[in-house]
Amino acid sequence: MFVGGSRGLDQVKRKQVVDWRGHLVDVEPRPLSKKAHWSTSLFARKLRRNGLAQAKEYLACMKRDFDLSIIHGPRADWEVNASHYLGRAPYWLQFIAETEAAVETKAAAVPAEVVTVQASPDVTS
Repeated sequence: MFVGGSRGLDQVKRKQVVDWRGHLVDVEPRPLSKKAHWSTSLFARKLRRNGLAQAKEYLACMKRDFDLSIIHGPRADWEVNASHYLGRAPYWLQFIAETEAAVETKAAAVPAEVVTVQASPDVTS
């Protein structure tokens, strides 16, 4: 999803659906080019500051509002997040994927706690 490679990004097939007007629209964000990275984007500071949990929450909010705008058309309640989805979502997806991978790697590197079991003294009366 994140690498455009040497091919044109317009060549990437994306899922489309019929919107509320009867037009075909993209429902997935456009892939990032090979050189694009969330850490060098305009959103890097916000992503670092907010962290993984809020990034997931905001991505879900953008996606929900985008889906509502496709189904019901534009509305002031969801118009801003819906318009942000196609442009910002690739960076959020990349940040989430990399951060989750780093967390998993870090968790795998931490050695398991060694538990020593001491034999109970033999008590005979």
